[in-house]
Amino acid sequence: MDSHPKPVMDISLNDIDQYKPFTETKTPEESYKTFDDYFDILSTKMMNMFYGVALNGVLMYGTFMYYSQVGFNMLYDSDPMVTNTIDYLSYLKTYSYGVMKNMKVEPFHTNWTSISYISYEYFERPKYNEMVISIESGLCSTIVVDSINDVLLFEKSKYMTHKTDDPLFITKFESSGSSLYYVSRQLPVKLDLTKYTQSQIRFISIVYTHPQMITQINLEIPNSWYVKHNELFSQEFVFRALAYQSEEYVFDLNYKLLLLDNNMNYVELTNNQYVEINDDDYRILTDA
Repeated sequence: MDSHPKPVMDISLNDIDQYKPFTETKTPEESYKTFDDYFDILSTKMMNMFYGVALNGVLMYGTFMYYSQVGFNMLYDSDPMVTNTIDYLSYLKTYSYGVMKNMKVEPFHTNWTSISYISYEYFERPKYNEMVISIESGLCSTIVVDSINDVLLFEKSKYMTHKTDDPLFITKFESSGSSLYYVSRQLPVKLDLTKYTQSQIRFISIVYTHPQMITQINLEIPNSWYVKHNELFSQEFVFRALAYQSEEYVFDLNYKLLLLDNNMNYVELTNNQYVEINDDDYRILTDA
């Protein structure tokens, strides 16, 4: 009997190099997949952080603007001199923009009256002309307005030697805290500037078109123009509306005005037509 037991395993020295620690190996596709997962997670976290910062920024900006507006309103109402100064600075901004865009801007004063007319000089395009007189609030009356308009009409006839159309007289005044406009093709006759009738009619779309223009121009008329007996959209009215906006335009007697009222009625006006406003409707009139 052999006294030396046999080894459990017989490993030769030549086999030792074949036994190495186990390591997990991955295919290139699996490695790319793992990288994509980490990238997706990182991207998601970064986007969530960005959205959070952006949301907080928007909330902070909104809060700042709200309290700034509250403070500005308190300052604006604190003293009449402060109110007038802020209004004038705002007007200077609007006036400067008008100068840069070559467009007209209404006077700073609340109450004024004006005469607008079109002149034709030889073969040049029609020219828009306007004379405006400001009126103190306490002096804005029918007698004063009629007298000033007589002077404006005299000045207009004095300097214009070429053919002109009938003038357009516009008086702007403040009544009960609202700015109102009276518009007519003739001198205002016995208008009571302390009373007015606001019409129910509105034109929700006013489009100016001309065959020499590629694009159309949308004209905006504030509600203060929709007063009973006002005459809107005459040649002088349309030319004035174009002069008081910033887009390039061509004006002559070939234009058309496309109107859509609040009752969804469609109207097309030519150069010799205009609209007279009534309580809840309007009439289309034609020049003689």
